[in-house]
Amino acid sequence: MKHTSFVLYKRLLGFVKPYWKRLLVAGLAMVGVSAITALLAFLTKNVLDDIFIKKDLFMLKILPPTVLSLGIIKGFLDYYQSYLMNYVGQRVVADIRAKLYQHLQMLSISYFHRNPTGSLMSRLTNDVNTMQGAVSYAVTSFIKDTFTAVGLIGVVLYRDFWMGLLALSLFPFIGWIFLNLSKRMRRASRKSLESMGFLSAFLQETIVGQRIVKAFCMEDYESERFKKANDQYFRYIMKRLRVRALSTPLIEALGYLGIAGFIFLGGLSVIKGRMTPGEFFSFMAALAMLYDPLRGLSKVNAQIQEGLAAAKRVFELFEEKPEVKEAPDAIDLPPFQNEIVFDKVSFRYDGDWVLRNVSFRIKKGEKVAIVGASGAGKTTLVNLLLRFYDVNEGAIYIDGIDIRKVTLKSLRNQIAIVTQEIILFNDTVKNNIAYGRPDVSDE
Repeated sequence: MKHTSFVLYKRLLGFVKPYWKRLLVAGLAMVGVSAITALLAFLTKNVLDDIFIKKDLFMLKILPPTVLSLGIIKGFLDYYQSYLMNYVGQRVVADIRAKLYQHLQMLSISYFHRNPTGSLMSRLTNDVNTMQGAVSYAVTSFIKDTFTAVGLIGVVLYRDFWMGLLALSLFPFIGWIFLNLSKRMRRASRKSLESMGFLSAFLQETIVGQRIVKAFCMEDYESERFKKANDQYFRYIMKRLRVRALSTPLIEALGYLGIAGFIFLGGLSVIKGRMTPGEFFSFMAALAMLYDPLRGLSKVNAQIQEGLAAAKRVFELFEEKPEVKEAPDAIDLPPFQNEIVFDKVSFRYDGDWVLRNVSFRIKKGEKVAIVGASGAGKTTLVNLLLRFYDVNEGAIYIDGIDIRKVTLKSLRNQIAIVTQEIILFNDTVKNNIAYGRPDVSDE
């Protein structure tokens, strides 16, 4: 699947759908915050002209409590929308992580052999956490900052239409900056996430393999390898942070350029009597407040690009398909009665053949030991019997039934296996002993 920004974000927002009611309430609260912000800028004219110039006592009694009330309402709405959006964001991330883990459980053993454990863990933790910003913070800020900007633009145009149009002429430059920084941010974010995946895989391998590391006195060698990988991750992170840090100063520079120019033009209009001081300061207040949501949108853009880089890696994992699949008409394997037959079985992982034209049969009750050099295919025979892999040629039969025609659960439930690796899950001793048999009694 082609992972364009639109496709990725649309797919990401699909996880938000179950929580649309909370999202709607949060959106309404954000509209309220934006409206109050624009209204406070609009009231600047009344404060300056009516109170300080006209010395209107009635307006002095009305405006301060009005401003105070609006501030309190704005604060409440801001808190409420922030809580709701963070709830949605955290819930979505938890859902994605749960579905991703469930999907991993369905993949074939071959996938786990091809991909380092640490890299998969990084996708489940680090990448999914990075996506959260694109779901909660980015959506919240985008809606709030967009509505705030629209409201303030309305105030700017209402106070002085032509100066307002001149102010808006800076927007194409801001859009150009966003577009260029977006591409750089996404590339840098993807590189840093890939580097973190490699770092996680390295840590997992060397910590699990500490006995080997110490047995061969390779502590200094592995420490040097880790230092190189860690420094590479640091460089990618700093590249991403440089791009992110650059966006706000560029927007502010354009903002101060506009403010300086409009102080001159507006001051000239006030001196010539075309504007009252209150109208000018209301215009300037709205204009100054306008650059705050624009700065917020630049941060949102950075957050979205980081989230999309993570989403691409996560959705690539979602698109992996199990190589060993049950047949659509698979049946339950009846209890074992007679024999297991390997009939002209051939198998290879990627390159050379591991098994070639192997045939033998094991009768019920027989004890069979398979002996051979390391890499001869002893473990592979067991993996094929359990259908961790499927044979490339030939077939395996249990009581005359091809194991590819039975359900995986009914096949594996009849086979007990003791692996070379000792695995103890972080659970009770009882659950470890009875693993795979949750219905077994204590006796």
